[in-house]
Amino acid sequence: MVPSAYDAYFTAAATGAATLIGLLFVAVSLRDETIFGRNAIAGGEALALTAFGGLVNAFVVTLLGLVPNTNIGFAALVMAGSASSRSSGCITGSCGAETGSR
Repeated sequence: MVPSAYDAYFTAAATGAATLIGLLFVAVSLRDETIFGRNAIAGGEALALTAFGGLVNAFVVTLLGLVPNTNIGFAALVMAGSASSRSSGCITGSCGAETGSR
């Protein structure tokens, strides 16, 4: 259970994460050839996917913190496990679908 004193914090954090997700989409759509194309910057795809994953994790956990009578501990644990597996995949070189085809 999250005390109601944290409602303003979770609202601001969820709003910030959603805004940054939107800005990431704009940045990727404006320069998609440098991230996912043949002339992509080394590590650009992994950086974009990692940033997106981190922002989505923050958004989901803070959004769940705003739901009354919800324990966000389990959701935070699931999101942390998801982020850990995604990060380890990026470290081993299997971050994106096109990583092996370059």
